[in-house]
Amino acid sequence: MISFFSLLLIMLLPGTVFPGENTCGNAVPGSTYADGLSVSGITANGAVFSYLAGGTQITEHGVVFGKSAQPALGSSTRAALYLGAAKDVASTKTFFKLNVSRLEPATKYYARAYVKNSSGSVNYSNEVSFTTPKLK
Repeated sequence: MISFFSLLLIMLLPGTVFPGENTCGNAVPGSTYADGLSVSGITANGAVFSYLAGGTQITEHGVVFGKSAQPALGSSTRAALYLGAAKDVASTKTFFKLNVSRLEPATKYYARAYVKNSSGSVNYSNEVSFTTPKLK
């Protein structure tokens, strides 16, 4: 039985996931996904990306960004949050945060989160764009 305190705590925690709930629009069991990319904390030289990632046999995930639309691995700057042996990441809402620096002031950037699996398949999230402010 769920106590009143537990119910209240669940209601107050954003991103609470219940067993069996698929919370990512493009997540398919047995696949990989990157979704829900957002950017915050934008400064003249940096930004913070938040995104969802999950799936099976993931060897890499992170954010690709650049000055052109539709950034992709191999043609854009990569900021990998995980790069290593294949591992499974829960197929429910798993949020990651990634800080990037060395951005240029007063520049428009495009970014997408990505997930790469052990077979080499890459899935990308939605694209976001942002402009870094001028140096003061």
